[in-house]
Amino acid sequence: MFKTILKRTRISARPATLLVTVLVLALVGGTALAAPSALSRLFEPAASPPTLVSYQGYVKVSSVAYSGTGYFKFAVMDAASGNGATNYWANDGAASGEPSASVALTVDSGLFNVMLGDTSLAGMTQPLTQGAFNQTITYLRVWFSQSAGGPFQALDPNQRIGSVAYALRAERALTSDIALGVGDNTNACTSALSGNLRWTGSVYQLCDGISWRTVQLSEGKVVLYQANNAIAIVGGAIGGRTGADTLCQSASNKPAGYSSYRAFISVSATDEIRDMPANYGVPTSYAVRSTNNTLIASNWSDLLDGSINTYLAAAGVYVNGPYDWWSGSLQDGSLDGVNCASWTNLNAPGRSGRFEYSNSNWIYAAVYGCNSGANLLCIAY
Repeated sequence: MFKTILKRTRISARPATLLVTVLVLALVGGTALAAPSALSRLFEPAASPPTLVSYQGYVKVSSVAYSGTGYFKFAVMDAASGNGATNYWANDGAASGEPSASVALTVDSGLFNVMLGDTSLAGMTQPLTQGAFNQTITYLRVWFSQSAGGPFQALDPNQRIGSVAYALRAERALTSDIALGVGDNTNACTSALSGNLRWTGSVYQLCDGISWRTVQLSEGKVVLYQANNAIAIVGGAIGGRTGADTLCQSASNKPAGYSSYRAFISVSATDEIRDMPANYGVPTSYAVRSTNNTLIASNWSDLLDGSINTYLAAAGVYVNGPYDWWSGSLQDGSLDGVNCASWTNLNAPGRSGRFEYSNSNWIYAAVYGCNSGANLLCIAY
């Protein structure tokens, strides 16, 4: 049993000797933030855990177990004694030292209970989130008074916060050899944070020990999108594979969180659309979808079998500009040979597909002069 004996002090207008003994029965650290819905089910909690920590204590005044209303202040801080320099959490949000607001609790024969972070309690304005336990060593400091107006007496020494057995088990993911912390971590990525996962508000990032790396954790898919800053690009001025890929990689509407962005276009006999899995590592088993997640094809083979599930305009791939897009391809994704001489010759013809078809015309619709403009399609994976 942890005991704290306070020196003789004045609690109210009358002199009294205050003896306070506090027993921590349950301090369950390590709350977690619910992951955003886009996160893979591998990381989804069964339910959002409460951001509350149970705390129980025992109070005596003048050697008698106190009964009645007690007024308490709480802070999680960096010091083993005294107020310390920093509060990682306080019941009213005080950045350091004693909180201004107090929490009224019923004390029965010396015993009181409270859920730290319960904002339904007057004076407890701050939820207790995982940020309070980002530090390895933390202490709980408690102040007590019989009166809302004080004076308040701090209990010394502060109480070291530990972990319970199953919280230690949760330190490592059951299917992984590294710890994964999902949250809004704004710290620089260092070796100490290696393996931690964070949500920035738009993408997931994993700390590799050096820097935060964007990762794709939702359903595996290939995303087909229009390079909207390449509207009506002249076919003979695309500049081959390098120029086409650059337009896709620099597109302002490219989907975030993918490692590869390539032009969906046939360039030569050894660089056809159907060769992209072998040449550039495009996954063949992933569904092909638009940026709004509309299914276009069940997999790479289905994409090139002569038809698609939904025409591209209806799927949301089309952004603006001409309804034609440069493909240089037959319906199976092989080179047509009509491709503006590998997209470098203004005087040659070029094959295009169309956004309003779901049959073979989606990829093999018409031929235009390469001095004219059409759209460019890209894939992210």
